[in-house]
Amino acid sequence: RECSAEHSRNLGERAFEIVLARRVQAGEAETQWFARHGSTPITELSTHWPPPTGAPSRPASTCIEKRRDLAPIERPECKRRWSAEPWAKRQERALRHWLLDRLEARQLWFASTATVPE
Repeated sequence: RECSAEHSRNLGERAFEIVLARRVQAGEAETQWFARHGSTPITELSTHWPPPTGAPSRPASTCIEKRRDLAPIERPECKRRWSAEPWAKRQERALRHWLLDRLEARQLWFASTATVPE
């Protein structure tokens, strides 16, 4: 295959981000993408990516650099921003929902009819 499919990536590891980082390093582009997302520009392919994304397959970043027809859609303006919610916030929300659900239990708020004096 000329261009392999994208696999799950970490911040800064998407193919277009690598191409953008290389262009910034070469002085061919200026961007706030990395600063805005708190990311470090990565210019080299990671060794932890599984095939077919890593070697020996040709990575998507090479396709973006060589195929001019892909360049217009492989820009930051056409990409979804990183917006993963931090684990601590997700955990807090889940615990809050769990606790509130438990606090709605009828036995916590209403006396049993057996204990109500007549």
